[in-house]
Amino acid sequence: MKPKKINSPDELIQLQNKPSKVINLSITIENVKINEPLNFSGFTFSKNVHFKNVDFEKVVLFRNCTFKGEVTFDISRFHSDAYFNSSEFFENVFFHTNFNSFASFNKIIGKKKISFSHGRVIKEVDFSQMKLNELSISTYMLNIAIFDKSEIQKMHFDRAGFRSNGLFRDTKIESADRETFRIIKNELLRANNKIDSLFYHQKEMSELNRELSIWTDFGNKIVLFISSITNDFGLKWTRALVFFFISSSILYFLFLITLTSFPFQDTNNFLEIIALYCQFLNPVRPLSFVNQELLNHSSIIVDFVSRIIISFAIYQFLTSFRKFKI
Repeated sequence: MKPKKINSPDELIQLQNKPSKVINLSITIENVKINEPLNFSGFTFSKNVHFKNVDFEKVVLFRNCTFKGEVTFDISRFHSDAYFNSSEFFENVFFHTNFNSFASFNKIIGKKKISFSHGRVIKEVDFSQMKLNELSISTYMLNIAIFDKSEIQKMHFDRAGFRSNGLFRDTKIESADRETFRIIKNELLRANNKIDSLFYHQKEMSELNRELSIWTDFGNKIVLFISSITNDFGLKWTRALVFFFISSSILYFLFLITLTSFPFQDTNNFLEIIALYCQFLNPVRPLSFVNQELLNHSSIIVDFVSRIIISFAIYQFLTSFRKFKI
């Protein structure tokens, strides 16, 4: 069946007043200027729906709709509020589409990909509580964008900007590229949400670590790898604590076996071994914490290396608490 084309406001109004709210036709609506409010709330569109070069002058309602085919808005303009909340989309594209007032995509469900490209939102857009398979926003200027409590499997920002703020409270994003995590992190910092920004900083650094090649970026790769295993880029103090005790225990053992003899009167005295270990954990300990006669070149080298590694481990542990400003 050939797509039904609607080129006049009257035809569009007749369609929204259709007794049955199930539309089984492929629809192309183009080159029209609508001066009246439109209400397609509760409609089910079984086929593809395309809006091209349409000016929506009044409020547009697509609440609680089900779109089973592809939906596109090309080179269109919403001059008043637009509501798509609680609708279900198979695939949706907003290309060169501008929202000059408030736009709501609250609680929408996206089966495939929803994309916004080469457009803008003048006022506020509500992307909260969405459940999407994939969201792409590229070359798009947003003002205030609310993504709170949304669940997005895959997200992509490319040359997307926020004039005011992007809000990402309790947002769950399963996967994204480094640039996307960087943009979200910066928006959280602008909103003084330092705790959540650290989470996206960790995601950003993890992606950077994945992108770098050990053959061409050996130095940066090593730095990122060490930061990852020691405190997960400042996010996990428990990992830093484990690294601290494992590394110090290994170094303590190496230090003991490089001495000319054990510095204990009784090697079965557990408390004496632990007491010396506690002194060893201090990176500014005097070298005289053991008998100088027991030292040799190997033990002095191990002692020097252990001071560096233990100091680094302590630093990584402390930086893991920065989200609490400790």
